[in-house]
Amino acid sequence: MLPVRVEKETPGYFLNSLLIPWLRAGSALYINGVGEPEAIDNAWKAGTHFGRGPFEVYDVVGFNVAANISRNSEDETEQRFATKLQEAIDAGFSGIADGKGFYLYDQDGNITGPNDFFTK
Repeated sequence: MLPVRVEKETPGYFLNSLLIPWLRAGSALYINGVGEPEAIDNAWKAGTHFGRGPFEVYDVVGFNVAANISRNSEDETEQRFATKLQEAIDAGFSGIADGKGFYLYDQDGNITGPNDFFTK
């Protein structure tokens, strides 16, 4: 844990105030047909040298949480993303916890490849 001084209360404080828009930008690129999750993640990682792209983070967060957040948005793109996540949940995918999210994972949590469910 790292203590940080928060000058004023705000929903989401620092982390979620930064994380949610970043995740939504990735989901909008995907749901609007701009790119597939692996391409979006690879572009992010190459451009920022960050270890995970937005869809790898969605896998860590879990589909149930991500679907609920998207479902509660009034944005039509977020609603479409929530629907896609719910379809994935109904098909048995929930993220890294069960080894099947936007990516498939081995028993050690390493990515073995993209999940074809999310490719066109």
